[in-house]
This record gives sequence, C-alpha cells and structure tokens, in this order.
Amino acid sequence: MLAACLVAQGTPEPAAVMYGWVESIHGPLEPVSLSALYDEPTKWITQLPEVLGAHQFATLHASGAAMTAEGILEFAHAQIEDDGAHRGSPDL
Repeated sequence: MLAACLVAQGTPEPAAVMYGWVESIHGPLEPVSLSALYDEPTKWITQLPEVLGAHQFATLHASGAAMTAEGILEFAHAQIEDDGAHRGSPDL
C-alpha cells in the first residue's frame, strides 16, 4: 500500500523499488483486490511500467528486489521523511 500511496503522490520511482522488493519475497504478484477500497491502488501499481517506461521500471524494480528487509525499511522511511519535508511537515 505504501508503494501505491507513493504513486498517487506522483513519485512512481520509489514505488517501483518497493514493488521489486515485495516480489523478491513473495514472487510475481497478481493484482488482487480485497475490496473496492484497494481497486485504485492496485491499478496504480500495475501501471508502473507504463508510467515509468519499461526500462526504468525494470531497473528500479530490480534494485528493490536486491534489497534486504532492513534496506527496504530504510528506503521506505526515507520516502516518508522526504514527503513530509516536501510538504513542510514537522519532523515526528
């Protein structure tokens, strides 16, 4: 879901990295919507190759797939911090 939120905020690059990491753990994922609440985020994730271009998506996806669990958590945390700084939110 964090990856979908990043896409919605106009930052598909880190979303592709996170998607790569998830698939490195679980294997290729088929979009599954548990409810209508998840329909749009699922669509955003499946459109990453179109949004970024196939080559850039593959590169970013592969970098996520190569990350450790600790690495992806640090990456996700940095994306959240970057977004907060971008909007002028105070550090928590």
